[in-house]
Amino acid sequence: MIECGLAGLTTVTHYGLFGPAAIPAEVVARLNGEINEALETPEVRASLRSAGIEPTRGSPHDFAAVIAQQLRQWGPVAKATRFRMD
Repeated sequence: MIECGLAGLTTVTHYGLFGPAAIPAEVVARLNGEINEALETPEVRASLRSAGIEPTRGSPHDFAAVIAQQLRQWGPVAKATRFRMD
């Protein structure tokens, strides 16, 4: 990254769910609620932490903000390295 002029760049891996844009809002809300509830159980938290994942509750809006931030952060890297998905 230093060679690309991006010294000090850090990243964190985020996990989330994506679905078709046409999913009804009430379905999204229910899925979000169920997932957030599961993330509070000791079993799920322990399982995720054993894999090095810190479980975090959130909303679809929160996750969209994370994705937007990641695009801002990694867009210049993709351009600087001429990254392609072939």
